[in-house]
Amino acid sequence: MPAIAGIFVAKNYKNCYIYLMKNIKLSKRLKQIRLVLSDVDGVLTDGHIYLDSRGNEMKVFSCKDAPAIKMAKSAGLDVALITGRKSTAAIARAKEHQVKIFFKNDLIKNKKSILEFLHGKYGVNKDEILYVGDDVGDLGLMKNVGVSATPVDGMAENKKIADIITDARGGRGVVAELIYKVLSARNEWHVHVGIYRDKYFPWKAP
Repeated sequence: MPAIAGIFVAKNYKNCYIYLMKNIKLSKRLKQIRLVLSDVDGVLTDGHIYLDSRGNEMKVFSCKDAPAIKMAKSAGLDVALITGRKSTAAIARAKEHQVKIFFKNDLIKNKKSILEFLHGKYGVNKDEILYVGDDVGDLGLMKNVGVSATPVDGMAENKKIADIITDARGGRGVVAELIYKVLSARNEWHVHVGIYRDKYFPWKAP
């Protein structure tokens, strides 16, 4: 019995050590991130596309992402959106967040790889990019960036290769959660929460 208990403890110790080292390595990579790049459908939204009788498209976004994006920008962290589907809703949301939105088909027409384009636009190399996507169309980019992520309801293929699987479901604050992880790795999250609070909610409690 003591021998079996010893094997159990040793295995648990090994698993804990592997988990700890993995998190330390991920934290170091998160500190290098300069650009958070997000897919739209299934990440920034819940993946549902609503069409009215005239074919007008509507999407559902989370209000949780807006404050985090503002905090990211105050920390000097770029945030951008990329999608294969052009929609007025996505363009309007990007405008609200004051972030750039890029369309994959436009990049293909210009014969530019996404990483080459992002390097020219933001001066970042692949190790400085965090990309979050939820389906098979995102796998290629996820495999070629510094940190890859997928929502908890992302496809199994995405979860298999993702460095981070968020607690949030698509359209429920995925981007906010990832910005939190990046700024926390820098030990800057609480600093920028304070900056955001003082800028947008300057009144004091009685």
